[in-house]
Amino acid sequence: MRYRGIGSGDFERFRVLNERDADISNITVPQINDGLRMTLHMLARREARFIHTVAPEMKVVWSRDNPSYNVAMLFLCMRGGYEVLAPQSRFVREPGMTLILPGAEPIEYRMMQPVNEIVQIVLNPRLFMDILPGFPACASAAQTLPILDQRVLSPLMEYVASSCVISSQHPAAAEDVGLAMYATARNVLLTTFGQLAHAKSSLYTQAMEYILRHQTDPGLILAHVARYCGVASRTMQQVFRDEGTSFTRMLQQTRAEAALRLRGDHPSLTLSQIAEQCGFGSLSSLSRALRAADKAMDAR
Repeated sequence: MRYRGIGSGDFERFRVLNERDADISNITVPQINDGLRMTLHMLARREARFIHTVAPEMKVVWSRDNPSYNVAMLFLCMRGGYEVLAPQSRFVREPGMTLILPGAEPIEYRMMQPVNEIVQIVLNPRLFMDILPGFPACASAAQTLPILDQRVLSPLMEYVASSCVISSQHPAAAEDVGLAMYATARNVLLTTFGQLAHAKSSLYTQAMEYILRHQTDPGLILAHVARYCGVASRTMQQVFRDEGTSFTRMLQQTRAEAALRLRGDHPSLTLSQIAEQCGFGSLSSLSRALRAADKAMDAR
């Protein structure tokens, strides 16, 4: 989706690519230098949204109502400068990187130079937690990280910016683009704030991170997780017990959630195919896990 700014608080839509939830009508611009041109390109898929903006001095408010409720957002500065004024749940890394956690508080920021260029990566809470599991609990805004060499991120930022003008609507191409967007978002988030998340991550957080990464392996066992965390299997059992759960239960739940998503996204797949792709050793174990997941959702 591409937009052109035509004045304070006003956007003219002149091209729509795909994805119904790519609307940005909940963005307002209370202040802008109307004498200079603003361009905004956005590529929206289920896996992520990429936004590339070139703009003059301006103030922007993005109210996180539908369809943007509760998203996480990463700002990356390519030229000029910006300042995030709200929300409070933000993490900053120099030069020019700001991570805003999922929440309902409106995102408010301003461009600070005559010409500013930023890219933004937007993720829903589930995808954000897939990449940085446990981040809100284990990270502190007071923690600091060394300045990141901009050359490390430049190729990824250029890719995000250039991908925002992709216009193919072929279903197969769109699916490939979505997977590439998620892989890129993962690389950028881990590069910019992965160190902060891992610095004080608990054993439970590290264990869940490993389970999420290896849930499709039907041979995944507790000993593998314990080895990754550098502790004995008995210690790992106690870690899950302290959280009121068990390794087996969390593995089953993680696989069941993956199966439910796969069933919803690809209704033509058979249960056998879903079982194989989600790491279930048998069709009966998948069926039991799906029934348990459906009951849990109904109970909510």
